[in-house]
Amino acid sequence: MPAIVTKVAYLMLTRVYPQTLSTLPPVTMEHIAAAGMIAICLYMFGILVHKLIGLPVPVAMLFLAVLAKLTYAILPKMEGGARTVYCFFSTVVTYPLLSLQSESLLRRGTTY
Repeated sequence: MPAIVTKVAYLMLTRVYPQTLSTLPPVTMEHIAAAGMIAICLYMFGILVHKLIGLPVPVAMLFLAVLAKLTYAILPKMEGGARTVYCFFSTVVTYPLLSLQSESLLRRGTTY
């Protein structure tokens, strides 16, 4: 079953992106570091927007990221680095944090 899901995901990606997955630019440590710096800069600009107009920081970050994406301000190589950082955090960091939080809530006797 996972092979079918993988093939479906591959077909969806090749339909959405005209280039195939094999033609995506290779990602190096520099691209990953640059993607992390872009995320930090988006957060800092989000804080600035929050101070100026009161928009919550995560919402301001989303607007700034969409603006950067629409104006092609971020290179495709940097997007590849951001994709790598996203995959890392979604697979390695998210589940342990959720399990730690639920474990601490259970110790206190709090339920969802």
